[in-house]
Amino acid sequence: MDEDQRALEEFKQLTELLRFYTNLVLQTLTFVLTATGAVVAYVIKDFKEAPYSPYGFAIPAALCIGMGVGFLINVSAARGLLERLRELTNTLRFGLPPHGTILVGSLRFFGILLIATGLGLSILLIRLRP
Repeated sequence: MDEDQRALEEFKQLTELLRFYTNLVLQTLTFVLTATGAVVAYVIKDFKEAPYSPYGFAIPAALCIGMGVGFLINVSAARGLLERLRELTNTLRFGLPPHGTILVGSLRFFGILLIATGLGLSILLIRLRP
């Protein structure tokens, strides 16, 4: 019974950890896209008046690409947590909570989305610069 109790405690910790990381990914994505949208709106608004305004795309492009790469790098760590959670669910004969698969999928999807957004902004920068 002692082994099952330890496995149950670890299961609870991993479930909370995966829930926390999923929430953190969504908060980070919301921040990055909000900041990117605000800067892009400002650059587009002043595009005719300021000839060097397309260089304003550089910061959100770098932010998007950097966060996207960071998300993709952490997919393997999320998979490791998910595998350990699967082992515990087999030991305890529980069902797998959705947090792990959601975390892995959202890291992969949002990483690709952010990199694509950053590359799109980079193309705009190159095409619109004076």
